[in-house]
Amino acid sequence: MFEKQLISKAFPSYLNQDAAILVDFLIKREACFEDVLAEERVVLRGESLIIPKRVYFGQYHTQSLTYLQEMMLNCLYLCHHNGHLREFYLRELLAVKEDFALPFIAKLFGDYVIEILEVLQRELPNNTRDRLKVFFRANPLYQKRIESRIASYWDCFYRNTHPNFKKYIGYKLFQSITNN
Repeated sequence: MFEKQLISKAFPSYLNQDAAILVDFLIKREACFEDVLAEERVVLRGESLIIPKRVYFGQYHTQSLTYLQEMMLNCLYLCHHNGHLREFYLRELLAVKEDFALPFIAKLFGDYVIEILEVLQRELPNNTRDRLKVFFRANPLYQKRIESRIASYWDCFYRNTHPNFKKYIGYKLFQSITNN
């Protein structure tokens, strides 16, 4: 079952039971998984994870989910094709203490939506910044991909409004995490 693998591989193995429940929850709501083509490979605490680049499903009432399962779903929303939803669920996850959220939050440093970068800059707690620093050190190739996306999106969308790349919010924010 593609859906089960997609979600179970996005989270550490200790969450496999919760991932299975989340898959059932999403399938019952006819969530679309066919459009999830690309993925990001990362390591979290020595475990290899595969997170989706984009997901294409709606917002759902989560009363039947546990807090942990809801946080897992919120992580998937950080991969959503709708930037407004990515921004909304980022705010929901900023204070989460569980490390499984780190790869999803880290992904947003390479987002093209400047409002998401502004939320990260303003609202990201210091302890999460420290944990992200450790995460990026453990994932140097992923860090390079994020750096490349930052430069690419700046070049495509923000070069005219922010002509100095080193003053661009995406660059400054990422440097504040990875170079301290």
